[in-house]
Order: sequence, then C-alpha cells, then structure tokens
Amino acid sequence: MALTTDKALQPGAVLESLETTGSGSVALHIGLARDSAAGKPVRAVDLQRTETTHADLEAIEAQTRSRWPEVRDLAIAHRFGRMEPGEIICIVAVSAPHRGEAFDACRFALDRIKELHSLSLIEIGP
Repeated sequence: MALTTDKALQPGAVLESLETTGSGSVALHIGLARDSAAGKPVRAVDLQRTETTHADLEAIEAQTRSRWPEVRDLAIAHRFGRMEPGEIICIVAVSAPHRGEAFDACRFALDRIKELHSLSLIEIGP
C-alpha cells in the first residue's frame, strides 16, 4: 500500500492494514517533523509533492517487494503540507517471516523515499 495525504497519519491504522499471516516480525519506521535543523529552531515544515509522488511511492513499494520476495506486506504512508514539530511525516511498515528481512526492506524503502525528487521539504524558522 502506498498512501499520500494531507491528513494526520495514524500508525495504528497503518499497522492494522498490514497482512501478517506467516510473519514473525513487523518493522516500523515513523518519521517526525524536527524541531531544529543545523542547530537552528524550526517551528514548522512544509512538505510539497508533485504529480508523480504517489506513483514514485508505488514504484518504491514494487522495488522493495522485488528485492525481498519473502516480505508478506509493505505499507508506505507519506504526508504533505504544513506540519508542526513532532507531527508524523512518514510511516514505513513491513511484515516478513523474520526480523532481518523486515528491517532490511524497511530501511531500503525509507532510503529510496529520501532520494525522491518529487518531494521537497521546507523548514520554517522562527
């Protein structure tokens, strides 16, 4: 599942959406809006997307599943718009038979998301 939204992300809902039959592990990453950057305070972030962002997340999901075929399920949820420090920006959740595959697939998907050019983050200072 790939989701882009301007609404608050709910980790519980993302976890509940995962198929876990045959899984022994679920790896979960929750990315938060920071309250500082380069030693300076941040009062908000504005995350902008393009028309390709959703398709880019779906492609990352497909790449991850291809690289780790043993993964039972994968969910990527990304928020856009203005967020205050501490609000959830991104959730990546992976279910797999073993923790190694779950964590490796989760990290791979997250690293690919960080490389996206269809997302831009602007940190707003005081």
